[in-house]
Amino acid sequence: MPAIPSSTSTQRDFGLGLTPPASMVPVIFGRSTLGATNALEPYSDPQSLRDARGEGPGVATAVYVLEKGGGPIIFIGADATVAASNGTVTKVGSGPDITLSGDAAVDARLRIVIVTGGALGTSRFKYCCDGYAGVTDSERTYSEVLATPAGGSFAIPGLGITLTFTAGTYVVGDTYEADVECAAWNSSDLAEAFAALAASNASWRFFVGVLSKANGGASGHATIAAALQSQLATLAVGGRHRRGMLAADAGEDTAAAVVTAFASTTAARCLLSYGMVRRATSKPFPGYAFPVTHGIDVFAARAAGSLPSTDLKRVKSGSLDGLVKLFHDEHLTASQLDDNKISTLRTLPHRAGFYITQARLKSPSGSDFKLWPLGILIDIATEIVDAAMLEYIGADLRVKDDGSGQIYDADADAIEDDVARRLASALLEPLNADGKPGYLSDLRFKVSRTNNFLSTGVIITETGLLPRGYVDYITNTLGYVAELPSAAAA
Repeated sequence: MPAIPSSTSTQRDFGLGLTPPASMVPVIFGRSTLGATNALEPYSDPQSLRDARGEGPGVATAVYVLEKGGGPIIFIGADATVAASNGTVTKVGSGPDITLSGDAAVDARLRIVIVTGGALGTSRFKYCCDGYAGVTDSERTYSEVLATPAGGSFAIPGLGITLTFTAGTYVVGDTYEADVECAAWNSSDLAEAFAALAASNASWRFFVGVLSKANGGASGHATIAAALQSQLATLAVGGRHRRGMLAADAGEDTAAAVVTAFASTTAARCLLSYGMVRRATSKPFPGYAFPVTHGIDVFAARAAGSLPSTDLKRVKSGSLDGLVKLFHDEHLTASQLDDNKISTLRTLPHRAGFYITQARLKSPSGSDFKLWPLGILIDIATEIVDAAMLEYIGADLRVKDDGSGQIYDADADAIEDDVARRLASALLEPLNADGKPGYLSDLRFKVSRTNNFLSTGVIITETGLLPRGYVDYITNTLGYVAELPSAAAA
């Protein structure tokens, strides 16, 4: 404490990171440069997350979700079974070579430009890590102009990569480019994360797996998607019904390649998205302000900030925050992705910004679980029914005196009233995104009166959920008329 009354302040770079409350809590699973792996850690603000977890694709997604979707989130650091790698440096010019070393914290496309020619210590350079091969150089985000180090070695802050400038005379305008890939997790690492989730009583609603380029192309992502579906299904058998999100591609795959890779994939518990985006990051470091990341970040943030019944493509929810470019626009370049239940992003006529085309679950043909909210709502209802009915284990209930062994009607009525009340409280009474009561149109919970309860000790129930309809298509007709009907006639 100070000796006399005073006021002191601490300045935090990159803002305080205040976040709105999330409607649904996600688990973000991905790589980070700091902290433990396979441990559930809740965070409510980006700054605490940055301090504890450092850099990494998992951290970048978690920060974005916190800022755009709200908090808290649960972060699980992933093991790095798939090693990081650095690509070959491509030089355009006649100057000395530059080499790379170290393990990248995030996927990046390095671009180094010589601004002032000369020897080491005299020449000057700038660099970009955004990963964007823009048409014009002005579209890239560069660091400040720096002197080449006299010793030749320069560690890029935040990236984990060290540049080694070979001795010689550097030439103005020469460029050096290379792709670097951060370490990644695989299906075995995913299983370890779900073992930690199964052992925890933490409350969460959906899982986001953050992949990187080291996971390979669409076929590699399809393998991991099948593993995620299996882990979520196993969790559901244990009474915890959850959904998951995963990227369907690593940025190099065409839409057709993704359709082929996922043709035989059925993952009713998973939303799989295609397409990269360029977005502002609230976790920048020099040369890394508008990185290219996967669109799965956008789906996760929108889901975290949405009510359980909200269709993620809802236009009234506004454009997707922080995006500056789509690398696949389903509106302009229609593909078979949506037909194959791979979710995409799009622009809309007459509206600025970017939007979700559909938030699909990769469910089988004819499934009731076509859209994200239909999966979320059935999960919530299932867990309410499970929790309520657990309280009746060991209960002594009356049976009819007609020899059937069937449950007494009044006792069945009491159970129905109890469970229906709990379901209604969670699913019919809250206001939806439009301010109207109910996430569902209606629901019914019934206890069977026909089975021999006396001899089996089994209560059989059925829960029917009548969902709300989600608007996909609108057909308008306009034309000139000679006479308009009166308001009463209309």
